[in-house]
Amino acid sequence: MEYGDGDGGATDSQDIFRTTNGTSVPHIDGFPARYLDFQPHQGSQGYRVDSGVDVPDSSDISQFTMVFDMLVPSNNTSNYLALWNADPNNSNDAEVFLSPDNSRYHVTLIGDLGGTWPKGRWNRFVFVNDGDVNTSRIYLNGDTDNVGMVHSNTWSVQDAGSSLPNFWILTDDNGETSGGLIANFAFVPSVLDVGTINDLGAPDAGGIFLDAIGVVGSQPIDGEALLTAPSTLTLDFSHNLDPTSIAAFELNDLTVGGQPVTSVNTLDADTLQFTLAPLGPGNHAVSLAAAAVASTEGVPSGAYSGQFAIALPPQVTTNPATNIEADMATLNGEVLANGFQDPTVRIYWGTTDRGTDAAS
Repeated sequence: MEYGDGDGGATDSQDIFRTTNGTSVPHIDGFPARYLDFQPHQGSQGYRVDSGVDVPDSSDISQFTMVFDMLVPSNNTSNYLALWNADPNNSNDAEVFLSPDNSRYHVTLIGDLGGTWPKGRWNRFVFVNDGDVNTSRIYLNGDTDNVGMVHSNTWSVQDAGSSLPNFWILTDDNGETSGGLIANFAFVPSVLDVGTINDLGAPDAGGIFLDAIGVVGSQPIDGEALLTAPSTLTLDFSHNLDPTSIAAFELNDLTVGGQPVTSVNTLDADTLQFTLAPLGPGNHAVSLAAAAVASTEGVPSGAYSGQFAIALPPQVTTNPATNIEADMATLNGEVLANGFQDPTVRIYWGTTDRGTDAAS
């Protein structure tokens, strides 16, 4: 994929790559994500995509799937947002649009079709073009039971052996389109079946065919109550980690009990062990910042939070006896800490004060 008007052109200068960290743009499924903030483009502006496939004895690809992870801002009330155009020169209307004004789908020369989709949030639009049965469909967020759009028309894109082996996305010939945000795009030169589409589901910060990376286990275990203070914290991640990102790890990106860890050590490909500052009794929050490390595929980690508790040692205080009579008295005391265990309190008495030495 490339800028239609080249590096340094209007597309390059107007569209900006951003991240959801520290912005009002929501994370994707709770994980930070990179995205492209694109503007409305026309003519030679926009994104030209090489199909990358050479079909024997043909110049057309009539069976394909396109996947768009997009957020259309709530304040976008335009009639059109172009998804893609089959024309190699982008010299006519785009084929399929979103319609932000009514949150429906739009097909050139046909009009609005299908169900609705929500603005102001990330959505995964899967466009399936099956030239063998003359049907095109759009699925929303992996829901294959409720097809967003069904159309008895299909298109084809030029294969890699043609003189112009490309199609266009996010642009229209005369600018009848609008801007939005896109995190991921994929072109698959085949028809994805409904099971695969269902498995792809909703947008993922890790990409379309990659899962986001997260913490899947810890030691101490999240929520664990400990009798002694740990000296290390171990985190297991869902993916193998990029050694470069580990070497660049900022100690302040992981705090335990409000204190940054003091060192990091790699135990295996997806497990890190961190040395902790001294901890006292009480509850201790564990907080890992988003994008603290990355997978070997370059996918940043999501934020993680957990906690564990360190017990106070058992503590019992005794106070002078009250209500003393010839054959009875009230013995006063209080259990201040039970060490996370049910306490057993024993009372010893005699004619001499032996302090805290029960054996005496």
